[in-house]
Amino acid sequence: MADKAAASQAKKVKKTAEEAGSKKDAPKFPSPFGSHASMDRKELTEELQKKQPLLSVLEDENGLYVTETTRLDNKMADPNRYAGETHRKEQLVKAGVEAGAAKK
Repeated sequence: MADKAAASQAKKVKKTAEEAGSKKDAPKFPSPFGSHASMDRKELTEELQKKQPLLSVLEDENGLYVTETTRLDNKMADPNRYAGETHRKEQLVKAGVEAGAAKK
């Protein structure tokens, strides 16, 4: 019985060490669901705001997305950030953001 407990504990320690390594590789953002000014792609936002001054282009771990400037740093989740890939792409196209810029 003691051997099983020790083996179980060793697995937990190994799993925790693996998780810690993967967390180090993850990009750092102020919050997991909110949009923040630090995520702004300034060159793309400047171009977009010539046509639509209330929108910004931001980038997180999943790529580019368009959101309203009022959603920046408001301590609330941004549905544009946690939206699916299809919605994100549709919003980028609708806003006129170049697809080539997304690869940068």
